[in-house]
Amino acid sequence: MSTQRHEALLQFSYDHHHGLVMSHRLQRYVQQYGSNASVVIELGRVIVGFFDKELADHFKQEEEILFPAMEVELGDLPVIAELREERTRLRSLVEWMRTHQSGVSVDDIRSFADLLESHIRKEERVLFKTFEEQIPAETAEKLAAQLKHDKLLTNAHTRRISQWD
Repeated sequence: MSTQRHEALLQFSYDHHHGLVMSHRLQRYVQQYGSNASVVIELGRVIVGFFDKELADHFKQEEEILFPAMEVELGDLPVIAELREERTRLRSLVEWMRTHQSGVSVDDIRSFADLLESHIRKEERVLFKTFEEQIPAETAEKLAAQLKHDKLLTNAHTRRISQWD
């Protein structure tokens, strides 16, 4: 039986699907081509691009809107502390790849892919379950509206910037 996500979480779950696809592709490419240094360097570039185009805004919305709203309602949540720590590690890996492109290793790619996958699964299985079970309906609806509005602003801003590219 399939469970439908709360409206406030739908875009996050959609983004998570893309993150899992990316993680699995990275894992597959490392397995198939990990001994080819130029492929590994290119995978590092792909990760940096994926982070900049997909993950940065996703993380921002969760960190500035979702996490604080949940903490206001439920207090400090250990899962949010864990997710923040994992994001620090993901960002560090991305910055390493950004600044040391020729030094990117198979282990860097594998670490990023594995951490991204486990991070997403924790959000889907623990954080979102907590949200759906414990956040009052009125708060969840307000949060859904706020996230939708923020996404529209982000998309409009991105379109304006891309016109100059």
